[in-house]
Amino acid sequence: MPPVCCTQHSKLCALFLPTMPPLPLFTATAASNPLPSTREHAHQHHVLWPAQVRILKQMRHPSIIEVEAVLNDGNFFYIVMEKLEGGELFDRIVKKESYTEREAQNTTLILLNAVGYMHSRNIVHRDLKPENLLLKSNENDTDIKIA
Repeated sequence: MPPVCCTQHSKLCALFLPTMPPLPLFTATAASNPLPSTREHAHQHHVLWPAQVRILKQMRHPSIIEVEAVLNDGNFFYIVMEKLEGGELFDRIVKKESYTEREAQNTTLILLNAVGYMHSRNIVHRDLKPENLLLKSNENDTDIKIA
């Protein structure tokens, strides 16, 4: 089941994820470590997932989406995070048809600041792409958060 936002009118968004997640998005291991084989990969997810959740909850930065709570009912992890109203940065750029140099500069500075924060804590995102850059509101085209 893909992640689904279940709240429309609150400041929180809940995602439903299977207890066997895909490749970790955040990791505290060295980026140069080789990826494990499929069997090792499946086993390590059950061992690493609690650490992944702990890392996500520790990220406190104005440009990184905040995780409010994580619940597990045995079948799914429920991740409750702050709700961002602006959608994906990529979609906004396509919709606008142009993105000024100043907007790109502001967005890049925010992104580099957030990535620097993660790296200073020995955290590597591992899935940084336009779809994971979310806008806080519909009014501002550069105020982003990393998901």
